Amino acid sequence: MIHVDYVVGHDPAIDRDGIGDYAEQVASALGRRADLGTTLCFVHSRFKPRNIFQWFGFLRFFSRSNVVHVQYPVEGWGTSLMPGVVPVIGRIFFRSSRLAITLHEWRSMHLLRRASVYLTILLADVLIFVSERERKAFLSSGIAKYTRRSQQRRVIPIAVNVDIPDIKEEDIMAARENALSRLFLEQSRHSQSECARQMVLGFFGFVYEWKQPEKMLRIVKELLKNGCAVNLIMCGDFPDGHDQKRENFRKKIAEYGLQANVELCGYVEQANELALKLSACDVVLQLFSDGLSARRGSFWYSAELGTRVLSTIPSAEDEFEQSGTGYVPSSDDRVLLVPADDDPANIAIRILEWTGPWSRPVRRNIAPTWDEIAAQHEGVYDAIVPTSVERAVGLAGSAVLPAKTFGPQSTESR
Repeated sequence: MIHVDYVVGHDPAIDRDGIGDYAEQVASALGRRADLGTTLCFVHSRFKPRNIFQWFGFLRFFSRSNVVHVQYPVEGWGTSLMPGVVPVIGRIFFRSSRLAITLHEWRSMHLLRRASVYLTILLADVLIFVSERERKAFLSSGIAKYTRRSQQRRVIPIAVNVDIPDIKEEDIMAARENALSRLFLEQSRHSQSECARQMVLGFFGFVYEWKQPEKMLRIVKELLKNGCAVNLIMCGDFPDGHDQKRENFRKKIAEYGLQANVELCGYVEQANELALKLSACDVVLQLFSDGLSARRGSFWYSAELGTRVLSTIPSAEDEFEQSGTGYVPSSDDRVLLVPADDDPANIAIRILEWTGPWSRPVRRNIAPTWDEIAAQHEGVYDAIVPTSVERAVGLAGSAVLPAKTFGPQSTESR
């Protein structure tokens, strides 16, 4: 039996980030597999040290495990250099343990954050990428040629980070009526003509510059110019520590005169409420400046929910091949892809031409499942642990242990 310590710097009670949500979903799925009697002995460890000295508690994972699995980057660990230091020490001093790293991003990772994990990457026994594009970007970088020959590299896709609940048809219809009631229906403030169309746009996810939030505002303004009554429902917020960017965005809304046309919902706590808000939309906007990627959980959520999604053209034609489901966004009539640098006026026209009368979205099954993803992780663990190594030494009881939190305990709830 293989003992895996799956270490995350994410506390669901206080941290809000997509990578943390992903890590929790994978941990839950791996735990289910361990409970079913597979060769996996699994512990989900939440590691939140208060200071530099507590970081050395990380070494306990190497002392008791065959595999230590870490995610990068992690918002919960902030800007500390220690996430790139202590795994190196552990891998050197506990030679029988293996180090697995999931790199969620490489192209967009800050240069200093990259540099802080170079040694950890070099010593890793396996690098797991969440999309083919990130793997290729890493292989084309200078550090790739210095990794060990024995190092394995795998692509394991992500799935829908946020659970999609079963929602009743009458609740969706009520949500749609509520959304329409919020529209600026009397007449467009930007046009003297009567509103010929009613349009509810949606957005879901954390708000970053590379999701082009200001362009969404300009699209709303262009739709208003075209005589369309429009409301943008934004389900999501700027990450913790980005307060100034949040305030600047609010100022942009006011500058464009769109206070009556943009609804800032912030982080939506309830899964049912989130699904209803987005189900009521005509189109959900996902304007990634670097092109749509298979590692975008917000896209998978919106597309699986059954809503229409407008996103940007992937930078690689084979971007979705590794998802394993055969799904290709360019062949999906519920998805419209536009160039990442397309003009807002052109996008507004495309939306008006593409959309017809709103219809109730129907849940689909197009994304990979977490159980499939967990099975691929188990295969990776099995491949990097030599069969001659004594496995799961000193473990007792169940094959899956409850999530352990090392560091400050949180009493807050999301």
